[in-house]
Amino acid sequence: MKKIIALVFALVMVMSFSVTAFALDSASASEVTNVTVINGQNATKENVVVKKDGTISVNADSAKGKFNSWSVYVLVNGVAKEAVEGKDYVYVSGNKAASNAVIKPLADIVVCGNYDGKVTSPTSTSTSTTSPSTADAVAGVVLMMMAAVACGVVAKKQLAK
Repeated sequence: MKKIIALVFALVMVMSFSVTAFALDSASASEVTNVTVINGQNATKENVVVKKDGTISVNADSAKGKFNSWSVYVLVNGVAKEAVEGKDYVYVSGNKAASNAVIKPLADIVVCGNYDGKVTSPTSTSTSTTSPSTADAVAGVVLMMMAAVACGVVAKKQLAK
């Protein structure tokens, strides 16, 4: 019976080492660049997928009025602030005054199209980089380990009689 108890405690030890194996991967801000385009006043936000070459294309919509320029904002803790060209994004072709431009985002950005002399203001967006909850998985493993220890203690007391 001592071999069984030793095996149970070895199993508990191995399970305690494997707790991190059940943890979910943490979210990483560097893996995905979030780009949102708001093409004019009262336009809906459009999340744009960055191409494999790391660029996005933005095109003015003539139905919105006379195109003025593009405004680019960077997201800082979910709040949009004016982005710095060369640090947060780079124009690959065109420029802020060009109706059609190709932009390479270097951070999470919001691109706004400005029409008829009105500057489109971005609304705050949330880009959470917090890790998903792993409490349920860890709690389950801990409960299994505690049950194994309790079984080992009960078995040892029964054998001691």
